[in-house]
Amino acid sequence: MIFNLFDLSVPRFQRALSVLLGLLEKAEARCEAAGPGEQLSGLTELRLAPDMNPLPFQIQAAINNALGTTRRLRGLPPDDLAGRFRSWAPWLQRTSTALANARSSCPAPRGTVTFRSRIVH
Repeated sequence: MIFNLFDLSVPRFQRALSVLLGLLEKAEARCEAAGPGEQLSGLTELRLAPDMNPLPFQIQAAINNALGTTRRLRGLPPDDLAGRFRSWAPWLQRTSTALANARSSCPAPRGTVTFRSRIVH
């Protein structure tokens, strides 16, 4: 069976970034409704489990993985994604950029990767 690495990754990044963008927009609206002092208070160190990285790291990692992979699949160098965001606007902007990049992606003309499954009986 022949798989195209582009087809295996980009649609999943598109779906994940769409969900992430929707969640960030809902969280931003909720924080704004709570008042001006509630922008990121309490969320910057939020963890789902004690051994997980905090929420800002998780968001940044999702964006970096999607944007870096889609750029590499198009034959482009990875984007410089350094920096830690402390407000909603950069997260929303960066997620939107990564999603637009994934939607406009097309595979670089480099051939096909073949994965052969090993079925052990």
